[in-house]
Amino acid sequence: MKKLLLIIFGVCIISACYKKNNSKNALEKVLFSFENHLIKQHILEDNKGISYIQLLQEIVKKNDVNYQYNYSFIDTLENTKNIDIENYLKRQKTFIFDKATAYEKLMSSNTEEMDLHPVLVAEKFLSTTKATDFENLYFKLQFLLFFDLANINP
Repeated sequence: MKKLLLIIFGVCIISACYKKNNSKNALEKVLFSFENHLIKQHILEDNKGISYIQLLQEIVKKNDVNYQYNYSFIDTLENTKNIDIENYLKRQKTFIFDKATAYEKLMSSNTEEMDLHPVLVAEKFLSTTKATDFENLYFKLQFLLFFDLANINP
């Protein structure tokens, strides 16, 4: 009986680990797919952090965040099973806790004004991030969520 309980317990742990990994892999698969789409559309030059900084600078310079592409990152995330963005961001945040906390604090201020002016969000991104920050998926995901949301056509 003890052996059976240990086997069941082991299977439950392995199943829980697989589910977490599967969720992470599904989210990252969607993230990389959207990133590649933006590269193919020549919105991003490549997947390096400097490309994200250049796009943010372009948004601020043009005072416009409207780009044409045929992919809904947010819809794809919502329609993909086993994706938990909140938990994923929490796990990624542990690697860059101080930087992510500073980012979240800055982004939580003036939210109504930022909703009306996405360029303000881009400016705040630029004030808190460097190209190397986009090597961590926390900042890539945060930016791609903002970018896709800002490009939703009414």
